[in-house]
Amino acid sequence: MSYLYGPGRRGEHADPHLVASWDGFAPDPGRDPNATLKELADLLDLPVRRAGDKAPSKHVWHMSVRLAPEDRALTETEWGEVARRLMRATGIDPGPDSEEPFCRWVAVRHDDNHIHFAATLARSDGEAYHPFHEGKAAQKEARRIERDLGLRRLDKRDRTAARPPSKAEQFKAERTGRLPRKRLQTLVRTAAAYAADPDDFLTLLGHVGVLARPNRDTNGTIRGCAFALADDRNAAGEPVWFGGRTLAPDLSWPNLHAQLTSVGTAEPLAGDDSTGSTGTSSSTDQRWPDLAATDPWDCASAHLDRIAALLNDPTRAENHKADQDARGTRASRATATCDAALPDEVAAAHRAAVGQLLSVLPGALHGHPMPLQTRQDLRDAADAFAHAARTTGRTAHAHSHAARQTFRALTDTLLTNRTNGAEVVGDLIATALLAVIAVTRWHQANKHEAQARAAAQAAAHLRAAYRVTAPKPLQQLTAEHTPDPRLATLYAQVTHRILATRTDQATTSAILSDPAMAALTAAIHRGTNNNHNPLVLVDQAVTSRELATADNPAEVLTWRIHRLARTTPATARRGNNPDGRRTGKPTTTTRTGTRRPTPPPTANPNTRRTR
Repeated sequence: MSYLYGPGRRGEHADPHLVASWDGFAPDPGRDPNATLKELADLLDLPVRRAGDKAPSKHVWHMSVRLAPEDRALTETEWGEVARRLMRATGIDPGPDSEEPFCRWVAVRHDDNHIHFAATLARSDGEAYHPFHEGKAAQKEARRIERDLGLRRLDKRDRTAARPPSKAEQFKAERTGRLPRKRLQTLVRTAAAYAADPDDFLTLLGHVGVLARPNRDTNGTIRGCAFALADDRNAAGEPVWFGGRTLAPDLSWPNLHAQLTSVGTAEPLAGDDSTGSTGTSSSTDQRWPDLAATDPWDCASAHLDRIAALLNDPTRAENHKADQDARGTRASRATATCDAALPDEVAAAHRAAVGQLLSVLPGALHGHPMPLQTRQDLRDAADAFAHAARTTGRTAHAHSHAARQTFRALTDTLLTNRTNGAEVVGDLIATALLAVIAVTRWHQANKHEAQARAAAQAAAHLRAAYRVTAPKPLQQLTAEHTPDPRLATLYAQVTHRILATRTDQATTSAILSDPAMAALTAAIHRGTNNNHNPLVLVDQAVTSRELATADNPAEVLTWRIHRLARTTPATARRGNNPDGRRTGKPTTTTRTGTRRPTPPPTANPNTRRTR
């Protein structure tokens, strides 16, 4: 009672007073000057004294309930109703309409945003009360209260969340000005993103000032691993160790080992037209031709486009089924399994790959000129997305093996010697933003509210970084490759022709009317000068993934066309006409080899059927 009616550890207990109690008539030292804390405590302890030896040794039960910062303030009556509903849910007090025995309890309000409960675990019939899963029951009732009172709706218990700092860690952070747990999470996760195998991972930890303490069995196999900052010590001068799982679920040794030892698979992916992460089929080459780029920075953007397309197209199965029913062809039935929904373990692998890219990117851009705030935005995006990348189930890392290898290679390919470094960075951040938006929509579709919020926070940081890094290289590319008005009009007509058949009317209108259309025609002109067919070039850029969810579809399409123009081989063209019409002399085909073509078999006139 002294704590509940006192100022609190940090002065947070403003105006403490009762809002509810077991019978509604308990004395309130916060409002009644004649009531005392001892009087209230004696009334709460009365059933405990009556129970005698039956009373539990730890007979005081405590719980607190807090509003979200954006919630409205509740009235005294509403807080009282909240308290009574939660006590009924926990079983401590079945309520005045029940004949079952109850425990005595009080609810003390502090300020406008939270209340504390205190109860004694001895019932009115003299028996001890032992709560069982009362926390889960209270959480379940709290979700109903949020709905009934119009408060912020929380999702179900999030088993992917990292463990919050303990009170001792928080007090230490106030004294030292830093939180070792948070720093350790970032360093361990980044080392895992850079490492090629478990031994490399343990070596990299030492390079960034992290101590590792593997737990090995009798055969020498690592079964677990604890981590500590080299400069974080306790009062005895010893390192403060954290188990991997106590840092975050994805940093447990089984999860780290699965990520670091996975290899590619040649199995076809549901929802993908490829043959797996170790190779690509002809259909994948057509949809993502820039996956064959030799530069890992260009290939990384292509992988992000592919991941976004797989995660952000939940209607492919339904659309394919409708098309199959309409056509009724054997070919559509044969490819039905390719358009099925993406399995959860494969989706988890792609989300983890995006998280790896975000963890690697700040270090990979170390030599690239960039404002300090933009670098911090990239780090914050990686930290926020870590929650969105986790899963409670299995992760099929083999399906994202090629992407993860490409992202890891970014650290070995510096941009300082490239004249188009700003262009590449702008493209990569733009595609990373689209991939994170796709992850956000995937979590929203699966009702993972906490992970969707984490992905949305990461997207906000990437947007801030994109606004700083993208405009200048985009303007420079537009100035270098701007076509004359006649060609600009022709490229706009080509773009309209492709968009009209590949996207919806709203997206088409938004792109054609966007001020970035000048940059888009300049990108097409760049590809044309590199002997690309404009129709094929625009079609490849449009079909690599949908555009409706992009913040600026015209800019996204511009970045894709620039990437295709500089990374993919020129497509076949007919003459020099940009719209693909046949011009000039007909082409001739030269036959090679000495073997003559075999004529088609002729029917035997003796066996020919007659009517």
